[in-house]
Formats: sequence, C-alpha cells, structure tokens
Amino acid sequence: MAVHSSAKMIPTRKSSPRRTEWLAAVVALFQIGATIAIGLWTIFLYVSFDATERRIQRQLDDIELGVAESTRLGITHSLKIGDVAALGVGGDRVYRVTFTYVIKNDSRKPVEVSYAVVHASLSDIPEMAPGDVIDLKQRAGTLKWRDVHSQGHYYKPKWNDKRTVTTPAGTKLVLQKGGGGTALLHAGESSDGSADFLISGKPGAVVTINANFGSNCDEADAEHWKTTLLDMLPQPDPDAQGPIQ
Repeated sequence: MAVHSSAKMIPTRKSSPRRTEWLAAVVALFQIGATIAIGLWTIFLYVSFDATERRIQRQLDDIELGVAESTRLGITHSLKIGDVAALGVGGDRVYRVTFTYVIKNDSRKPVEVSYAVVHASLSDIPEMAPGDVIDLKQRAGTLKWRDVHSQGHYYKPKWNDKRTVTTPAGTKLVLQKGGGGTALLHAGESSDGSADFLISGKPGAVVTINANFGSNCDEADAEHWKTTLLDMLPQPDPDAQGPIQ
C-alpha cells in the first residue's frame, strides 16, 4: 500500500521583478545626479576662476593705463669741476664748472619739457680740522653763498611770451627760448642740456648746483623736479697753466 505524505512542498522564494527594476532605476538616477552635480561644480569653478582672472586683468590694465598717462620723466645728471689756472690775486684760482643733464620720456605719451633752469652758487671755505671729512649737505645751511651763474630755457613753440624766474641772489633771470633740453618728447625720446662756465675761488670752497625742470606746464598734469648737487673746488692742478694777471 502506497503511503502518501500530508506535508506540502514550499517553493523557493524569488525577488520580485518590479523591486529589481526599482533598485536599478534608483542607482541610475543617483549616477545621473552625481554627474550633473560634478558638471555644475566644474562650471562654477570655471566661471569663478574666469571672473577672478578678468578682475585681475582689469586691475592690471588700470595700472598700466595709469603708468601710460603719467609723465614719468627720467633725469640723469653729472657735475665736473676742473682747475684751470691761478688767478694771481689772494690765492684764488680759476675753475671750469660743467653741469650736464639728460631728460628722457619714460611714459607712453608725448611729454613737453617746458623749462629747465640752472643756478650755481659758491660758498666760503668750510672750517675743517685736519683730516676731517665734511658732510656738504649737512653743512650747506651754515655757509655763506654768492651767486656765480644762472641760466634758463623754456619750450619755444608753445610759449611765445617772455618768461622770468628769480635767482637765489634775488635778481630776475629772463629765460631763453628753446635749448637747454626743452622739447616735446615722444615715448622713449631724450633731450639734453648743460651749464658750462668759469668761476674764481679758493680751493676748498663749495659749489652748489640747483637745477629745476618742469613738464607740461599750464596743463593739469604739470610736474616739477628739483635737484641739488654739491662739490668742492679741488686743490691746484700741477698741470694747470700759470697765473692769470
């Protein structure tokens, strides 16, 4: 007799097809969202960097424009004093003083060198102990000075009226038209001038040169420079000629 079992067979449990599809969709959406987020972040970084770069470039352009619009003259100069001869009176000697200068337009626009004025003065002999080294600039205010040379120039084409300045001696100096380094200088161009003269004095006396320059005068961007040079009359040169009577 066959025996029949009353227990029922339990089937193997399987995942629902709908649940698997749902999980795959979530993963796909997550991947798409991550890709979009990365893309947006990349765009944000690019835009921010580009804006910063453009801001920096604008600042550099503004600085460059300011430099281009500024006058920016470069002035170099030198002073040379040479013993010429004995004067034959009280130990005085004759000296040749040569002051030269070069004016260069370092800006990017034309600049008018409107005037150039040079004053030269001679002092008494500073009191010095043997072996002392004198600081000429420090002692300049304690010395007595006399005016020995003055000259001035102004830019000819633009200024047709007479121009005058007051010398250290209190007299009026009429400026010459043209020369002396006055000119209309384009970018990179240079002009030059000089003051060359003879003076008499004792070795050890101090010569001072006061040079004044102006650009774009009568304009809103006018600028002015002033420089002072000091040097001492040298001791007699053995090769200098004999006394001048």
